Amino acid sequence: MADVNLNRLAESLKLTEDAARFIFEDRSILKKVRRIRNDLKKIKIASDIRDLIRYRNSITDPGRPGNFDRPSLGDAEEMVLANINRAKESCRTLEELFKIENQVLSLFFKAVRFQLYDIEKDFFIHIKKRFDPSIYAVMDDKYIKIARLKETTRILVRYGVTMIQLRIKTWSDRRFINCARVLRNSLIDTPISLIINNRPDIALLSRANGVHLGQDDLPIKTTRKLLGKSYIIGASVHTPIQAIDAENQGADYLGIGALYPSRTKPESPVCGLSMLKKICRIVKIPVIGIGGITSSNQRQVINCGAAGVAVGEYIFTGNIKKNLERLTQKRA
Repeated sequence: MADVNLNRLAESLKLTEDAARFIFEDRSILKKVRRIRNDLKKIKIASDIRDLIRYRNSITDPGRPGNFDRPSLGDAEEMVLANINRAKESCRTLEELFKIENQVLSLFFKAVRFQLYDIEKDFFIHIKKRFDPSIYAVMDDKYIKIARLKETTRILVRYGVTMIQLRIKTWSDRRFINCARVLRNSLIDTPISLIINNRPDIALLSRANGVHLGQDDLPIKTTRKLLGKSYIIGASVHTPIQAIDAENQGADYLGIGALYPSRTKPESPVCGLSMLKKICRIVKIPVIGIGGITSSNQRQVINCGAAGVAVGEYIFTGNIKKNLERLTQKRA
């Protein structure tokens, strides 16, 4: 039993390490998993548990048939969380097995189990914060008709929108949160992230994926304390200094603009593509271009280094389907 669970633990840890390295590209998680694997290697060398291999009888093991364990379902995210669960279960079994004969080993596997709880949480936060900023639709209150919100959302999903920001300026809070909840429920089985403009409280109560902050809104660090690590926080910036400050405070992405004159925000000064290019060079987090973007200029924005484009008026004025087809080059 001990040999089986040691193998199960080692194999699960290796898969978890590879997932952190190649799929999630998370250095912090990778470092934690490698530390556990290294400690496990040392404890095997220092104790006699390596000798357990002589008792192995894999030929007659009832767990050998390929259909014994339920196959992994879903995507890479489910796969890695399932393997962390296997590692935790193995640690618990080993902890109990060694309680009588070797307290040191028992305490070691208990400590590993608790480290795995933390790693599981780290993965969960990473998974929840994954987002694709390629086509970032900005839904302004003047474009929204509550009665048609679900149908509009289906169109956005079908035609390749990857993030949606809900920007409400004139509604009551009650109407705002009702709209945010309808939108969130419409996106629940999709990979699309819902971002609430300016209002961390609405983001939290509606269970949106994150919030977007302007220069005059709550500071990023304060917002992070309110929402926690698992929420996406975006920030509007207009200068390199603001961009570096937002990144240092913990922003997950930046919105740069206005890049072109915009009727949605005519008061916004145009910073232009040269500023976008400069900011893209100096930060590591994704940068999204915003302001006056259409299908005819979006390629210029991407060529400057932007990870995506934020588009409002162009999408929602006129025929939404045709506008999205031109923008995303996708036909439903």
